[in-house]
Amino acid sequence: MNMKKLIALLIAIVALSCSKKSRGDDVSFDGTLTINNISSLDEAISFGNQVSTLTGNLTVTTGGSTGISSTLVSQVTALITSVEGNVTISTPDGGLNLSRLTSVSGNYSITGVDATDDALATVGGNIELNYPGGYDMPNLTSAGDIDLTPIETQSSKSGVNNPGKINFPMADASSMSTNGDPDGTLNFGTQSITDFNFGPGIKIINVFSESPVRPTRVVSSFSGDLPSLSINILDADQISFHANSVSGDLSITSGGDGSVELPNLETINGNATMNVPKITANNLTSITGHLNISTNTVSMTKLNTVGGNIDVKGTTENSNANTVNFENLTNVGGELNIQAIEVSQNTGQPHNSGGSSHNSGGSSHNSGGN
Repeated sequence: MNMKKLIALLIAIVALSCSKKSRGDDVSFDGTLTINNISSLDEAISFGNQVSTLTGNLTVTTGGSTGISSTLVSQVTALITSVEGNVTISTPDGGLNLSRLTSVSGNYSITGVDATDDALATVGGNIELNYPGGYDMPNLTSAGDIDLTPIETQSSKSGVNNPGKINFPMADASSMSTNGDPDGTLNFGTQSITDFNFGPGIKIINVFSESPVRPTRVVSSFSGDLPSLSINILDADQISFHANSVSGDLSITSGGDGSVELPNLETINGNATMNVPKITANNLTSITGHLNISTNTVSMTKLNTVGGNIDVKGTTENSNANTVNFENLTNVGGELNIQAIEVSQNTGQPHNSGGSSHNSGGSSHNSGGN
């Protein structure tokens, strides 16, 4: 062996020794682990279980000119349980195995194909996800900003788009949005998404989806105040938001045979517009602006005050709603126009200042008054 090769070997041995850090009986990889070609992959494999805890960053690039695949790299990444730095993954050739990863102290970025990362619970920094299909992190409990990039779902061999879901049922995050949109806004256009599920710590104020795969479910467990709420879904079987108040306007639109459930909502300090077959908001007491509803059935049994106009009709042009239950409605600041087959409202007290009252298309039942 010539002198140059001997010196190079000694340097490599010293570098490898410095990359190991003792933690009691454990040995962790100290520093950044980068895998982007054959030689770096071979080196990473040689570390064995030492990669289970990384004190630095994890950076992986596969496919293309790298000469390595996500499958080959997965024999290393499948051992990793925690990363104290950032995780940056780009694997256009296939999903990476991160099945044992539970915590990342820095940022977390996945590009190309979804990784196997369902065990991931905490991310100290931001999350960026950018690959075809849905975004599903079922055990994530905390993160910074979550940024999602809408990409059309790749077709299966049969030519049928495989539907995805946006699933963060346990997450508490600083914000969530689609790339380039304001915090709390998710715009998935015609991407094939059939399920939106948000945990109690994520504030969602705007969801737009015209998914060709129907129907769709949208559920948010956030129970605080929303500055506004706008939901526009082509065909939903369930839209359920648990916020207790909306400081601005509320707008919900969906076709199909779906329902809107607002079980905790008490006040809307703006206008309320809903176009959906069934609406239930039995804790809602007041709306400061106008109330416009196109529906078959609406139940707002505690609604007492609407500051503006009330306009209720059926879901199609010139049609009547079937059932309208405003049994405690006593104060309406503008015009009252309800076109329904069956109406329950409290007219025992003045309910109309500055406008006219008109019920058409059916019978009117007055409860709670003289």
